[in-house]
Amino acid sequence: MNNTKKLVTKPKIQRSKFKATTIALVLMLILTATLIVSLPIVNAADEIPTNAFVAVSPNPAGVNQEATILMWLVQFNPLAGAAGTARWEDYTLLITKPDGATQTLGPFTADAASFAYAVYTPDQIGTYTLKFSFPGEHVTGMTGGGMGPPVEIDAYYGASSFTTTLTVQQEPVTATPQTPPPTEYWTRPINSQNFDWYTISGNWFGTGKGGLGGSAYNASGSFNPYTTAPNTGHIMWTKPLMVGGLIGGEFGGTPTSQYYCGKSYESGFRAVAIINGVLYYNAPANNPGDQGFYAVDLRTGETLWHQNIPTSLTCGQVYNYMSPNQEGGVPYLWAMGGGFGAVLSTWSMYDAFTGNLILQIANATSGGINFCGGGNVVEGPNGELLIYILDASHNYLAMWNSSLCIMSNMVITPMSNMWMWRPQPGATIDWQKGVQWNVTIDGYPGESLYFINSGVILSSTGSMDQPMNWQWEIGYNMTTGEQIWVQNRTTPIGGTGWGLMGPIGNGVYTEFDKGAMQWTGYSIYTGEKIWGPSEAYENAWGCLPTNDFFGMIAYDIFYAFNIDGIHALNITTGESLWDFYADPAGYDFPGYSTLPFENNMLYTIADGKVIASTGDSHGVPQFRGARLYVVDAYSGKQVWSINGYYQTTMPVADGYLVAFNAYDNRIYSFGKGPSATTVTASQKIIAKGNSVMIEGTVTDQCAGAKQLVEEGKFSSVPAISDKYMSEWMEYLYMQQPIPMDLNGVPVKLEIFGEDGSYSELGTVTSNSYGDFVYEWTPPDEEVYTIMATFEGSDSYWSSYDATYLSVGPAAAPSGPIEPEEPAEAPLITTEVAIIVAVVIAAIVGVVAYWQLRKRK
Repeated sequence: MNNTKKLVTKPKIQRSKFKATTIALVLMLILTATLIVSLPIVNAADEIPTNAFVAVSPNPAGVNQEATILMWLVQFNPLAGAAGTARWEDYTLLITKPDGATQTLGPFTADAASFAYAVYTPDQIGTYTLKFSFPGEHVTGMTGGGMGPPVEIDAYYGASSFTTTLTVQQEPVTATPQTPPPTEYWTRPINSQNFDWYTISGNWFGTGKGGLGGSAYNASGSFNPYTTAPNTGHIMWTKPLMVGGLIGGEFGGTPTSQYYCGKSYESGFRAVAIINGVLYYNAPANNPGDQGFYAVDLRTGETLWHQNIPTSLTCGQVYNYMSPNQEGGVPYLWAMGGGFGAVLSTWSMYDAFTGNLILQIANATSGGINFCGGGNVVEGPNGELLIYILDASHNYLAMWNSSLCIMSNMVITPMSNMWMWRPQPGATIDWQKGVQWNVTIDGYPGESLYFINSGVILSSTGSMDQPMNWQWEIGYNMTTGEQIWVQNRTTPIGGTGWGLMGPIGNGVYTEFDKGAMQWTGYSIYTGEKIWGPSEAYENAWGCLPTNDFFGMIAYDIFYAFNIDGIHALNITTGESLWDFYADPAGYDFPGYSTLPFENNMLYTIADGKVIASTGDSHGVPQFRGARLYVVDAYSGKQVWSINGYYQTTMPVADGYLVAFNAYDNRIYSFGKGPSATTVTASQKIIAKGNSVMIEGTVTDQCAGAKQLVEEGKFSSVPAISDKYMSEWMEYLYMQQPIPMDLNGVPVKLEIFGEDGSYSELGTVTSNSYGDFVYEWTPPDEEVYTIMATFEGSDSYWSSYDATYLSVGPAAAPSGPIEPEEPAEAPLITTEVAIIVAVVIAAIVGVVAYWQLRKRK
């Protein structure tokens, strides 16, 4: 584990992890040149001199322009390679301004390479003096990195300092521009220079409380703050998971005539993680003919690989290793206890790129671990897995660290462990080597770990079956395991939810009184009541939470998920903000006024949206009319909805939502897809004064649309207006009626002349077939470029195309025909002339005949 502390700075100091990463990469050449070949065994009485340095950039800088200040020692902390735990402490920076005023920044904790940094904004023109000081530090312990075998060290590293100056001018220094977030369809991998893309590219690690169907985003729930989420019901692709839909035939057409979908307790779809644009999920638990786990392209649904082995994944991980010689993340997949609720003593670690087994961890404790619902797997500061185990029967609370465990078994050789992360392939490691700390606790009867957040471990006791639901609630320090408070609560029978308490976050944890349908908020740090009880719900079904994970905290709002609907409260005060109810239930959900959110599933929050599905986890297998709802997280207004009985985990990453539809047992991916625009002119060469027909298409180019074309269902799939998207998708993929009123998308037509002239013809709208037309008469003789641009929508990314038209001279006009003067009438007609000629010829012939006779 890397225990690098976060930098603490004073006003005007801003942290930037992107700058830190860039700086670290640039300095790697310096680091390799300063490696210590071997470390001697030294005594505490010895003092080892240190060399401090400080640098600042840009220099000069503009007034009120950020400058990055680097501070470092040439000497590494000799224990920096020992599980990545040791770092130099208490760096300070004294800044003297041009007017003589001083400001001290820090203390800072260095990284593994002995560097620390700050971002400072100078507010005066002139010369600043920057003095970096290291006070010295006593180091004791066993070295674990660098070249050479581990050695014992007990030494004092002496104090040192360095001074430099910063020149500040009026004009700012031009910075390298950042590549803005994309406006066109994009894919993974993301170029690592595009720092600002981190907000749209969140992964989904599945390390949290998973309910009955899969894993949440993290231990706090299914709130992913680092991604966009779909604004419409546009479907990217669908993928059969197992046989599904209506059986038909002799089984009839009743709600029981359908293939098994798993319902609440054996859901077919068990999503595990999304990492770098790849979706990982386990084979269906209820299908013995399928086993192992799959890797699927998030954007296309293409299966990349399948590990056909008798195990299931638990979660994913990106370990961002930081050492003097290596900085960067490596993705892994974990199977802990066999996955899906099994508690086994051997855990497995897999390569996320290939799915191949890397190593195994044996003798894992089963005490207090419940990966399906325990919420006790927490992501550490560098992505290491921190697993908390509370065993009340044996009175202990422990924390296990994945990086500590694996490092304990890495082979140390002169060339293989120069502060490098190298898990040993094929190794079997003792689980106990990863226990970072283990403390004795009082161990209240029935106590179990519940939530971990904001530096606090929250546990509770109690039972919904006891007459007075007596319970204790206990808070422990997340770093040390020390008990920091204990409270005892007594509520009426069944007074609280499945897990007795709601979510934890923002310094508050919540508790629900089912009988009164009210919430109360308590302090994470003291257990004392902060607010409540809240305003009671009006609908009787509000008395029941949807499952054991019936609330989340995001955007300073507490979202409570009950069967009657979704309820938003101010997490600080408990004030009711809004309530959302689904469409009327009609005859399909007897006993409900609106479609019930009783689906034993995880809800998802991302990009300012709450995503939830209606359904019923019990009774007959299926109901008609269940829907997925996407609701504005701030107002409670519906953003979009779509037909489907969506169960279990609904992960969101890179802007795509993945869900399993039990109506047909297929996986659905929702998100903004690629489009294609074409344009052509009816004629390529025309004469001036003539008109031309500009025509083209805008089509859906996502993997699902292409599949429909390949199957021969459509010659092309048109791009359709967001207004009709859900109905259109239901027609394309769910065999529902085609919408009667459809239109396409707007297309902007632009004209570019060869002389650089520009004009905009206007915007046309494509029809329900994806076609658009526009008649245009070019004004001049030249070659034109005709550009058609679809600027995108909430359903599709933008696309464009161009065609060309040559306009030549107009045809020479025909002059007016002058009327001819009337000719004099001939003396004889043609017919008469012919007759006369024949008569003359006959006379000549007769004369010639008689002359011949006379000669005889």
